[in-house]
Amino acid sequence: QDLFDNANDLIQIISLKGDILFANRAWQDKLGYSGAEIEKMNIREIIHPQHLKSTLSKFNRIANGEKIYKFQTVFRSKSGQDIYLAG
Repeated sequence: QDLFDNANDLIQIISLKGDILFANRAWQDKLGYSGAEIEKMNIREIIHPQHLKSTLSKFNRIANGEKIYKFQTVFRSKSGQDIYLAG
């Protein structure tokens, strides 16, 4: 956990239902949510509405064992800023 928590990349672990189980410090700093807030959140709450359908489709494909080699989406920070992600 220390390795993930001290990484500069935004790292989150989500359940199959989309609940956020872990978000590292870089994720919390960039998106502006506290650890206590994150514990109550679902990934659907932070995905930009225009990217929700395609992002959830990719998450489902990954959950079903498919390998996706390129992934892009947009999250919304607590302040409403768009956060562009690629991986």
